[in-house]
Amino acid sequence: MTVSSCNFERAISEVKEAFFGKDAIINTVRCIAAEQSDRCQDPITDVIIMMMKTPFSPALTDIGFMPFSLCPTHVIPYTLVTKKQLETLIEMCKAFSISSRYISCNQMGGGIFVGCINNIPEGKYMIDPALAIFACNVIIECNIGDDFKEDSETSVIISNVILQRILAGVNVPRERIIEANEMKKEWIRQKISNQRESTKIKAT
Repeated sequence: MTVSSCNFERAISEVKEAFFGKDAIINTVRCIAAEQSDRCQDPITDVIIMMMKTPFSPALTDIGFMPFSLCPTHVIPYTLVTKKQLETLIEMCKAFSISSRYISCNQMGGGIFVGCINNIPEGKYMIDPALAIFACNVIIECNIGDDFKEDSETSVIISNVILQRILAGVNVPRERIIEANEMKKEWIRQKISNQRESTKIKAT
């Protein structure tokens, strides 16, 4: 593997981690789903299924970052991209500039497109299904209106309904679902701990 190829692979991996790693995937799913809210009745479920079926193949357009070039309507506006994420996108552009593994063109209907050529090995850059379901579960937890609880009945019921919809569209190994649930519990425990610390600080 050449130096430019190594730089290309590393840049793609860093962008993937910046947007779909454990610390970022919740916000990423929110952003993509929000952009789809006018196009479908259940944007969260649709986005999660799409993420599990579609390889990560990043591209840049004039309106935002496109994580899945095979799904051109799923775009994250640059205004919602964090500084860290922007830095990884800049590094990706630098890797593109010294690599032959990218394409630059005008899109149908107007606008520019700069992205990977689709020769990435199948499965290499798929989104971790456990992380995708974890993000879905946390978003549900944050929107039910209850105080954070590790085993909130409302949250569990809604999460199970959404999970059944997801499983109707894509196969997910049982161990990945269990891992997603454990990550959600860890996330809630951390939230509860942070809230208690904040309460203590305010009381002093």
